[in-house]
Amino acid sequence: MANMNAGDLNLLICGGFFSLLFGGVGLMLLIIRNKDHRQAEESKNWPVAIGTITKSELGWADDGRTSYFPIVEYSYAVGDQHFEGKRIFFGPVLYHRFSQPVEELIAHFEPGEEVKVYYNPQKPKEAVLQSRVAKAKLGLAVPIILIGIGVLILLAIITALLWMVLSG
Repeated sequence: MANMNAGDLNLLICGGFFSLLFGGVGLMLLIIRNKDHRQAEESKNWPVAIGTITKSELGWADDGRTSYFPIVEYSYAVGDQHFEGKRIFFGPVLYHRFSQPVEELIAHFEPGEEVKVYYNPQKPKEAVLQSRVAKAKLGLAVPIILIGIGVLILLAIITALLWMVLSG
């Protein structure tokens, strides 16, 4: 290690930072994904209230490339309490490059239509219209790729340290 200069040390510190960053973000995404799947599974056993669709429309955002997303709102009552909901299913709101998949989804939710609302009996404000997780195109791939990149960077750091120790 006597041959290590400031540049080598900076490279190792920077590599360690990026290893933690990629691995940490990947792990966080994996934890969130698992939480969404667990909630979706639990919600299959939640009580059902009859609700009414109050809004169903195609949303869009333009940040250089137009993306479409569903806007669905509904009202429901649990006992004497009235609630408003916006969650169709668990997981992040999915943005689509084309409007057709979103239009097909919101076609199932016409304003004024009665729907089943699955609500959490411990927190009735928490509700979904479908007991499932949004289907993301890359689903499990993104967290695993990020964790893999973090591990590869860590292995590169370990290899560099071993090389410095053995060659010095």
